[in-house]
Amino acid sequence: MGQIPAEEEEEPKREEKSTKRTRKKVDEYAPEKLPANNHLWGIALYAGVTGLFFLLLGVWTRSAAGSFRKIVDTRGSDITNLMNALSSLQSMYGLLQLLLVLALLGGLLAVGLTLYQYFVAR
Repeated sequence: MGQIPAEEEEEPKREEKSTKRTRKKVDEYAPEKLPANNHLWGIALYAGVTGLFFLLLGVWTRSAAGSFRKIVDTRGSDITNLMNALSSLQSMYGLLQLLLVLALLGGLLAVGLTLYQYFVAR
């Protein structure tokens, strides 16, 4: 009559184990163990560079569009306006080409460093 069923005895043991696991997880994420907020500077720098990139693309595209518009609207300076438009487009696509080359070189460098660390640095 005074015995507790085995199922009821196991329940507090499970709760103790899960509570210990939960406390351990909470201790892993304690504020003093979290990384510093230095990565926010990287995000701000990235946003600034990206904003500058799109600003330059917009300025050059607008300049080219203005020069193309002048070809239609004016007489006698078509070649000059065409050359101005093409110069703006060349600047824009030159920037895109530079960024593409830098991204490819960065990717190759990352792959090279990964392979070096995987095969040589062990």
